[in-house]
Amino acid sequence: MAKIEAIIDYLKHNDNYIVTCHESPDGDALAAEYALARGLQIYGKKARIINSDATPDKYNYLDSGNIILQYRSTGDLPEKLKDWTLIVVDTELSNIGSIKEVIPPEVKQTLIIDHHNFGDETAPFTYLNPEAGSSSEIIYMILEKLGVEMTLDIGIAIYTGIVYDTGFFAYPKTNAYEFHIAEKLVNLGVDPSKIYSLLAESKSIESIILQTLVHQNMKLHFDQKVAVQYMSRATLLDSGAKYEESQEIVNFPLQSQQVRASVFFKEDTTGLLRCSIRSKGEVNCAEVARSFNGGGHKTAAGFKCYEPFEDIHTKVLDMLGRYFT
Repeated sequence: MAKIEAIIDYLKHNDNYIVTCHESPDGDALAAEYALARGLQIYGKKARIINSDATPDKYNYLDSGNIILQYRSTGDLPEKLKDWTLIVVDTELSNIGSIKEVIPPEVKQTLIIDHHNFGDETAPFTYLNPEAGSSSEIIYMILEKLGVEMTLDIGIAIYTGIVYDTGFFAYPKTNAYEFHIAEKLVNLGVDPSKIYSLLAESKSIESIILQTLVHQNMKLHFDQKVAVQYMSRATLLDSGAKYEESQEIVNFPLQSQQVRASVFFKEDTTGLLRCSIRSKGEVNCAEVARSFNGGGHKTAAGFKCYEPFEDIHTKVLDMLGRYFT
């Protein structure tokens, strides 16, 4: 695994970059890739963002530079891919979606920058910092070391990424460095109240209907310490909500003092099943997810399910039972 200095040196001495993140991009992933791409542009490099999936509407404010592109065909790619470097942020190479088969085989190099410890260092230039509360925190450090001017749009992105992945500075991995960054960004002009409203007070009616439908089927296990929720494809379609609007449903049961871990199984409109796991610290979510070829960190992780809900649900509960029985 590369040290941060090796990443910095590579960025200094190479010119063309495609930046991407994981499927179903969230606040930290979009913020980190936007901040990095804009920072590289300011530094004098060519940088483009190409994602497999569309940006959820609630995060459109992050892309004030209009540089985030959803991949649809090879016409979206720059010419001579062999002259470009792919940078993957907030995930591993296997989790970037449809572009995985198109871009990585053709570019001259791949860099990975992440705060998850997925245990699979797939690129020569892989920088993982599991102690960081967000990938945006790492991007801030990189831009600072490069001497990039911190513009307001970059600041808004980095602040968004930090508060998204730290639960507005409440999750266990929140660290003093992130408060230091936040102070710098607020002094730059970032408005915490506005960003809170954009992230937490901008839900559609359809998403609230979806949450209500999902919460109704919540089951409690192990003396009410583990909550399990399930969103079927039919439930998603009945609600009228978009799939990406289901991202935060997994956090709801953790509002209870008794619940120590939350599991959320969710199907998209194609029927693909995914599992998200959150905990208050007793459960190592990353360990559970990795046993199903997923990843994440101790208090938040997930994986794709390749078995029916009834089967995978039982296996996950068996693993969680070790923590509470």
